[in-house]
Amino acid sequence: MDIEKLKQDIEKEVTQILYVFEPVNNGFILNYIYNDEIVLQVVHQSFIDQLENSTNKFGFGLNITFDPDFEGDEEKHQKFLETEMSKKFIPYQWEGIPNYAIDLGKSVKYVVNTTAWLLELLGCTENISFEVIDEGTL
Repeated sequence: MDIEKLKQDIEKEVTQILYVFEPVNNGFILNYIYNDEIVLQVVHQSFIDQLENSTNKFGFGLNITFDPDFEGDEEKHQKFLETEMSKKFIPYQWEGIPNYAIDLGKSVKYVVNTTAWLLELLGCTENISFEVIDEGTL
């Protein structure tokens, strides 16, 4: 898929979330699905403890996981760490698995550019689909 087309698709999903979920501050999960596997998640900021959003204010948070038990994840993890952008992420461990989180605020453009960059870095730009889950009132 052309990266610009991918960005347009992401922008459509994220803009819809902003207009539907932000006015009522509902929790949400936006799954990015590649080959029937969730490869990225953009969620309500308050769902990621490392972002320290104790007020539950609306915003986008991105979490990426590199599970060493998944084939190719160690190489993808190293590739990620070699980028300048990785320094903007907050590293943490969950059950011994490396995770990285970033606060994307309410900026649709920041969500689009960051997630498109990650998908390209991970080699997951073809046949991406999306799933939005409404987690209800926070």
